[in-house]
Amino acid sequence: SQLELVESQVTVMEVRLGKVTTDGMPSTLLFRRVLEEASSLDEALAILEKAVTVAGNNLIIIDRLGRAAVAELGPGIFRVRPAEDGMVYSTNHHRKKLPTILRCGRYKKFETFAEEEAGAIDPAALKKILHSVNQGMITLQSMIFEPAALRIHLATGVTPSTKAEYTVLD
Repeated sequence: SQLELVESQVTVMEVRLGKVTTDGMPSTLLFRRVLEEASSLDEALAILEKAVTVAGNNLIIIDRLGRAAVAELGPGIFRVRPAEDGMVYSTNHHRKKLPTILRCGRYKKFETFAEEEAGAIDPAALKKILHSVNQGMITLQSMIFEPAALRIHLATGVTPSTKAEYTVLD
């Protein structure tokens, strides 16, 4: 049923690792499988852990109970970053096992924002932080998930997409 398809929400960010393989399921199909078969964070992670991933991705997973994590994926890579202080955020870079020099400066903005807002984060505040970390012409879409309400705020159609009006999808 439709409800089963939306028990979890996911968003993906491509990560350029310099290596890919054709020996697994294409990422789009794998992520669709997660949405169709998993009804919790744990079930989603179990599917991903067993899968052969073909390219680098960060997959944010949020279940209806609000449990969230980032799955850092790639050929031979499966790492999980759980939510910290009830928050999960990501950029197009893996965070675990990376030298500090390779870490993305946009991520630090997310960390600072989370500390400053401490529990007072709403969609309007998230739109501000997303705009502050946009990458200009390559920011094609921006999304904010509200898992308990099964709602997504989606901005697209202009670049950076963070300048666009967000459409709320229930």
